[in-house]
Amino acid sequence: CLPLQEVNFFLKDVFHLNRWKILQEKKTVDEDLLNSLISLREQGIPLAYITLKTEFYGISLSLKPGVFIPRRETETLVEVVLDKVSFLRRKDLKILDVGTGSGAIALALAFFLPDAFVWGTDIDNLSLQVARGNARSLSLESKCTFLRSNIFPEKGKFDIVVSNPPYIPSWQIPYLPRETSLFEPRVALDGGRDGLFFYRKLVKRIPFVLRKGGFLAVEVGESQAEEVAEIFSSRFKKIEIFSDLNGIRRVVVGS
Repeated sequence: CLPLQEVNFFLKDVFHLNRWKILQEKKTVDEDLLNSLISLREQGIPLAYITLKTEFYGISLSLKPGVFIPRRETETLVEVVLDKVSFLRRKDLKILDVGTGSGAIALALAFFLPDAFVWGTDIDNLSLQVARGNARSLSLESKCTFLRSNIFPEKGKFDIVVSNPPYIPSWQIPYLPRETSLFEPRVALDGGRDGLFFYRKLVKRIPFVLRKGGFLAVEVGESQAEEVAEIFSSRFKKIEIFSDLNGIRRVVVGS
């Protein structure tokens, strides 16, 4: 049985109704459509894949099944970057978002940093298509560009590199909630044997793309912060760890 809050979500988001309008104003609902939506949800299909949209850091994003769904905890990464930008004292910032997916991080940064230009890279063509569509919808096309690339673009140096890379250890993926393990793209989840594969890859190649005085900021999984900080120590003099709203050490920054 679907939780009442999710039924209410469909009423509000799809039918633009609430229980008050139904009870007091005698508004009707297409019961066949509502039952179809509920059935899809009961099969484990994520809400964002049913409604084809989601919210992230105050901006609305379109989504398609097969594109990674941005999480609330990733907003911590955006907040950390926005806070640290004030210390760079640079105009015309160049920012790179590695593994951009729907473009959530890249577009949030472009939206809140008027003087920045943001590049997003991904290996998945569908994700890039969705990210470009979101940039158009948000009128951010002049501030963002999205490129197909494995990790870094072929050319260019950046003041800030951000990433929410795949960090779930391969063996854990079958044990994730059904809506994640069955429906979200494995390539956006699988961080290799120990979940740290992409952090090692980022750090190994970061000297070729990061400008002097810039920083690398990444999201990490629960209990991974210390290990990622250790990986960062091979390249960075200063390493900081930041917690999300639940007190989980969620973001690691190297500068």
